[in-house]
Amino acid sequence: MSRYSAPIRNPDLNSKEWQQFFAKLKITDGEYTPVFSSLTIGGATGDVAYAGRYFRFGGRVWFTIELTTTGSRTIASTAGTTYCNPPLLIAQDNICAAVNSGVALSYGNGIIDKAQNRIYPPAWAATPGDVLISGWYETTF
Repeated sequence: MSRYSAPIRNPDLNSKEWQQFFAKLKITDGEYTPVFSSLTIGGATGDVAYAGRYFRFGGRVWFTIELTTTGSRTIASTAGTTYCNPPLLIAQDNICAAVNSGVALSYGNGIIDKAQNRIYPPAWAATPGDVLISGWYETTF
């Protein structure tokens, strides 16, 4: 041990000081139900389920949206027209990606739009498979 080093102690992460430090980082996670506009739903029977999850660390938000179909239902998206709400306010534009998890097919990139506070997924043709949309963006404190 050199004369400049100090002994290392394990911090008490439950102390008031550490809890205040963690609170300033704004670490949160949760689930939400995205509301879509202009998502084309086809097929005569079945349903479409919408589920969203997010994780926030400071000013950055990561999200995943899962669209699940049952029965003969299909879903289709039109680029620049189909959109949904984000889990938290968008403070910076970015991109998102969409994939069909049933057949491992990528639909490409969509846009996360700050001006309208919307997530615009890329276009895809009618599919009965499950679609995942994911991305990240900056939010306000």
